[in-house]
Amino acid sequence: MSNIDRTLRYTQQVHQAARQNLDLKRQVAELIVSADEAKILIGENQKLRKMLALQPKITNANVMGKVVLGDRSQWRVWFENVVLLGSMVTDENRLVGIVTRVEGRVAIVSPVGTGKLAQVAVRKIDGKQPLGNVIMTGNELAIQKISKEIDVGVGELLVTVGDGLGIDPDLPVASISDVITLPESVYQTLKLKSEVQLEIGEIVFAIGEHK
Repeated sequence: MSNIDRTLRYTQQVHQAARQNLDLKRQVAELIVSADEAKILIGENQKLRKMLALQPKITNANVMGKVVLGDRSQWRVWFENVVLLGSMVTDENRLVGIVTRVEGRVAIVSPVGTGKLAQVAVRKIDGKQPLGNVIMTGNELAIQKISKEIDVGVGELLVTVGDGLGIDPDLPVASISDVITLPESVYQTLKLKSEVQLEIGEIVFAIGEHK
């Protein structure tokens, strides 16, 4: 091979390497842009979920049941297996109640906030500080005696704190519908909006141990 041929071949290899290098830089730039766009989309998705008070569906519910009787005060639910007293009951989207009595495979489920067994501690979805226990006052869910120093707003979604004894953390419960503050008080009261109204035949799920 002559020197001219070697020079031409070397020149071609240099050009080819340069093109490959440019292609590689272009691909890296595209990946960086895609990663940045993904971060933006994730951020926008999180903001949207917060605005709409949406949460991913609850995936650790492990015993399916069907509502066989009930009203706003309590539901009778037939479960595939015998569930334990204190088990949490969800509709896959929110915590709807707590098992307060067990009669074989049929359990009495009390709505969140009714009675001592069905009171659960909650926090803001983006916060760590517990706000208090959800209780039923009349026909409304509420949290009472919250310090005015705690920043809360209408529309914010509240989730369970978890107690390590059976109440799992991070389960959606209700969103804030009203914040009541009195000038002479150091506390504020939260009114909660929960659209849970189980119908006969509706499918629910119990979280926790079962027999």
